[in-house]
Amino acid sequence: MENVARNQEKMDSLCLRKMSTTVQPVQPNKRTKRTHNTSDEAIEPHNLRPRPQRDNVETTNEQIIDDPDYEVVGEFLCDNEDLHSGTQKRNGRGITTMNDIFSRTVDMPKIKITVNEFGQPVGENAKKFASVIGCQVRKKIPVRFTDWRAVHLGKKLQVWDDLQVFYDVDEAAKKWFMDTAARKWKDYKADLKEKFFDETLTDEQMKERLKNILNDDDFNDLIKFWRSPECQARTERGKANRAKLRVHHTSGSISHACCSYNLVHNPIMLLILYIILGHFHWYIVIKLVG
Repeated sequence: MENVARNQEKMDSLCLRKMSTTVQPVQPNKRTKRTHNTSDEAIEPHNLRPRPQRDNVETTNEQIIDDPDYEVVGEFLCDNEDLHSGTQKRNGRGITTMNDIFSRTVDMPKIKITVNEFGQPVGENAKKFASVIGCQVRKKIPVRFTDWRAVHLGKKLQVWDDLQVFYDVDEAAKKWFMDTAARKWKDYKADLKEKFFDETLTDEQMKERLKNILNDDDFNDLIKFWRSPECQARTERGKANRAKLRVHHTSGSISHACCSYNLVHNPIMLLILYIILGHFHWYIVIKLVG
């Protein structure tokens, strides 16, 4: 205690400022809140640069192969083309032309089409081959006929012969070709009706819409059929049958034949199915894919 008292006297003799023993809490730096001017003065609008308008581009004409018996007047509107202005937007999918196929010369090798045991095209070239059939049918087969069976057989075979110039395909695929050509032809007519037909318009107004797509003979017969009770009854019957469909095609543009072919010729996929399904279900898969 004597040492403490002695030290205290020495500290008092130095006249030092005594330190407080209480700890003061540290106050954080407060950010001042920004206040907006709420006066009645006019607020200037944002100085934003206006978005430039893109110019519409016209649709490109599809390559037409000369045919002494039938000639297509114009082209068919694609999904992203405006019906009233006749112009096409810059972005989007256009009409299928297959110029990479039709521009091939005779000295170039033919494209090989592999067919399965049912005469169905499979492999890497099968999908594009079906699209080429659709292009040729649109060029060669008139739409004035009310039924595919009414089209002359010579016109159908002419499309098949035209494909032989570019493709090396077996004769066993001819039946599949006929079925595919019929479906493409009917789909084309259905697209024409969906995009252009309006029963409230007169024939002259309808002709103005289709003047660059159909010739006069095709237009007259097609409009007459579209306005007939037979066509209306067929449309209602088709809608009713479509509503009854329960199993839908979910593999996109790839056919079931191609899916089966790709499954068998893909070792990795086969291994995955073997591990997942087991021996018994694996036997069923083998039976299903052939």
